Amino acid sequence: MKKIPPIKQFRNYLIYLAIILLIKFIQLWPRRTAIKITRGIGQLSFKLAGKSKKRIEQNLIKALGNEKSPEEIKRLTKDVFMHNFSAVADYIRLPLMTKDDINSIVKVEGIEHLEKAYAEGRGVIMLTAHLGNWELLGSWVAKNDFPMAVIGARIRNPHLEKLVINFRRRCGLKNIKRGHDTRDIIKALKQGLGTGMLIDQDTKVQGEFINFFGFPAHTATAPYRLAKKYNSPIIPVFIHLHEDYTYHIEFFKEVELHNSGNEPQDMLDTLQECSTIIENIIRKHPEQWSWIHRRWKTQPNFHQAA
Repeated sequence: MKKIPPIKQFRNYLIYLAIILLIKFIQLWPRRTAIKITRGIGQLSFKLAGKSKKRIEQNLIKALGNEKSPEEIKRLTKDVFMHNFSAVADYIRLPLMTKDDINSIVKVEGIEHLEKAYAEGRGVIMLTAHLGNWELLGSWVAKNDFPMAVIGARIRNPHLEKLVINFRRRCGLKNIKRGHDTRDIIKALKQGLGTGMLIDQDTKVQGEFINFFGFPAHTATAPYRLAKKYNSPIIPVFIHLHEDYTYHIEFFKEVELHNSGNEPQDMLDTLQECSTIIENIIRKHPEQWSWIHRRWKTQPNFHQAA
């Protein structure tokens, strides 16, 4: 592992301390008050944000520019920003929330699809996206007696990485680091656990190019490969936030693997179906997706795109 320079180590620790102080402060307040506080921070941050605001707007134009007016894109840019600050209050409070606390703010639809998948005993690949409040989604699943592991990206700040992993463990989730612990994913599936997989970002993992909002997007092939090898069902599941600050979780029916006999094409067709499901959900709740991410960064010709 590359050694972190002392100055950067010190900066990382200061950032960690600042976030710890914010967490402790937010956790002092009732949920509604906590949301008002984080949204207030969001209002200020939006005024000061430059680069991140520009990237969100550029990605919205790329994906939805032919469907929405410049004024709508501007409004959506702010809505995306503000949603993140609404959701962060619940994320910060997650370790304090009991099963009853979470269930009181969540409505669930399609639970029969999840129950059927778990009953098969072959592990469950839960396909989701960086939409709504995906950490709360994982916590709901675990606290409602569906054992679950989540595959998380590594965080460059080691203090923050430990903090996030500890949050997940306190919520009943097993954390698996993306790209390094394939054996742990296989073990989790063999044990019958659900495994949360988010394939809506451009990451340095084995992948293929799939159409996403009309453009090729490098997409992880792991859901297909694991489902094919271990016969684990793929269950799409998404969460979104309502205007009254309650959440809606929706489980969809199992994604059947394409089986034409041409495995490379079957993989592409299955991944395209998964990606289309994600795109359709984002279109319903565009203000709640992580548009700041450079989803189309990697391209088939290896040029860098917005």
